[in-house]
Amino acid sequence: RPLKLNLKPFFRLHPPRKGIKSKLHFPKGVLGDNKEKINDLVLRML
Repeated sequence: RPLKLNLKPFFRLHPPRKGIKSKLHFPKGVLGDNKEKINDLVLRML
């Protein structure tokens, strides 16, 4: 029997808790390449 969960197909993101670590601009800052830290950033924004 399948589980019936009331999950939305999207998440609303808030600004990250404790702010963003750097104020550098693209391509090095938050908008740049963050392969290792992207999961941490998303978890702080949920």
